[in-house]
Formats: sequence, C-alpha cells, structure tokens
Amino acid sequence: MGAAPSDQADPDELSKFVARSAELAGSASNTFNYGLRAYYFGMAALAWFLNSWVFMAGTTFVVAILYIREFHSGALKVLSRA
Repeated sequence: MGAAPSDQADPDELSKFVARSAELAGSASNTFNYGLRAYYFGMAALAWFLNSWVFMAGTTFVVAILYIREFHSGALKVLSRA
C-alpha cells in the first residue's frame, strides 16, 4: 500500500488503483479459501488410513462445515443486508 497514489492524485488514477486493489484482494482471498479447503479435505483423506467409514464420515463432516461457513456465515448475513 506504500505505492498507493495520494488523495490529491488524478481521480481516474485513483479509481484504477482501487479497482486493481479490489481485484488483487479478491484473488488473494479466493486462493486462500482454496488452500484451506484442500487442507480440510486432506485431513479427511488421512482418515482413510483408519477405515473407509471414518473417511466417509470425515469427508461428510468437512462438506457440512464448509457448507455452513459458505452459505450461513455471519459475514454473508451482513453482506445480504446491504
């Protein structure tokens, strides 16, 4: 953010910077979420070494947690009110 244009800069330049910053933040958050999901499913896959039923239960648990976090989170409720 040290390279951000000053508030006295050209408004066109500022809007381009804001658009690029928003795109960068969105891309970073998507990549972070994909990494977390891979980690969660990796932990469920480790359950395969115990038993196939434990693997299925772990995978179902991970899907349920991700569903709740994705579609019933507090952040989504705040965003849907806007």
